[in-house]
Amino acid sequence: MIDIHLKAASQWANHIIVADQLSDDGTRETVRRYPKACLVDNNGKGSNTGERYRIVLEAARAIPGRKILLAIDSDELLSANWVDGEEWEKLLSLPEGTAIYGRWANILPDFKSWFAMGEAFVIGYVDDGQISHCPGRSHVPRFAIPPGAPKFVLRDIRVLHLQYTDQARSASKNRAYQVQEWVAAPERPVRLFRRFNPIPGIAPRHVHPVLAEWVDGFARQGIDWRAIHIDGAYRWDPLVLDELMSRGASFFRKLDIWDVEWQKIANQYGINTTGHDLRDPRSTFEHAVHAFLRRTQTVKGSPIIRMTQQLLRLWGW
Repeated sequence: MIDIHLKAASQWANHIIVADQLSDDGTRETVRRYPKACLVDNNGKGSNTGERYRIVLEAARAIPGRKILLAIDSDELLSANWVDGEEWEKLLSLPEGTAIYGRWANILPDFKSWFAMGEAFVIGYVDDGQISHCPGRSHVPRFAIPPGAPKFVLRDIRVLHLQYTDQARSASKNRAYQVQEWVAAPERPVRLFRRFNPIPGIAPRHVHPVLAEWVDGFARQGIDWRAIHIDGAYRWDPLVLDELMSRGASFFRKLDIWDVEWQKIANQYGINTTGHDLRDPRSTFEHAVHAFLRRTQTVKGSPIIRMTQQLLRLWGW
């Protein structure tokens, strides 16, 4: 997805800073093809979102002049209507110290529909040199916005989130998120399931058609925003394998990460698993709990389901 991201960002950004963990999957070569892109090394081990944001923020601040910082992930695009409306002009004229908020439109695999998830979140800041990054390994805000900072919320321009267009990639990412959260605090596996399995929980009333104004401009810019390359190899799988071998498969038995054969994935990456049993460790009861959670994802807010979940907590769920 990085290629499409860079094509789209090159239309509105003066500088694009990409932090890369010395990958060998062609990402670095792709980034170097774009004149506005600047590649910075992230020498950290594993996934650390806060550290990545720190590296990018410091690199951005090394560029002289007034800066409007927009933190857009590689699986995100600003909708193409940024170029047509007054909202972008307002953004460019915001005073220093203003926080910029956006809303996701989570694009589904047909590229014709989307669903919302969560409230508006911070994606940018008109830099005054005062803010910092938010430390944390995962799911931290993109900027540490001080209380009382002026807020500018994008309403016409959307953040098109492409994660769910590649379902296997999305599943890999969400498995890794569950593992990261569990390692940090091994509690409330039901909450982790609900949070990181959004697609089965989408009711039809929450699915909307993609607006033409969001995407028609891509064609005029020579961008095929739907040209997602799917190769079945995802960087999150080796991270999960590392945790499985480090802590043992049984430590993760209450997580919904056993829809794949981890030994087969290890073989795909050439990872030596000698002495490690990566088979599904779940009991019949644990299988049944995960089946219950999947079947009830669309009605998770009903009183009966919530009561059942409260009972499951007595068994450590």
